Amino acid sequence: MIEEKQTNELRLFSKGEIAELLGCSAMTVHRLIREKKLGHYRIGSRVMIPQKHLDAFLIKCERTPKTEAA
Repeated sequence: MIEEKQTNELRLFSKGEIAELLGCSAMTVHRLIREKKLGHYRIGSRVMIPQKHLDAFLIKCERTPKTEAA
């Protein structure tokens, strides 16, 4: 059995990487940041999105299908 190792490593993504992961444009990612829907860090002139903020954004976007009544 393979065990996952937990690390305290901080995974950061650029706007372009997030756009590629989400299948949208970098401008859409920029808009999500501007509208405070996607958390980020500003490091100098770079905008970086941590994995935890991407995960939180995706959870907020999740829609569950309606179940049919039996």
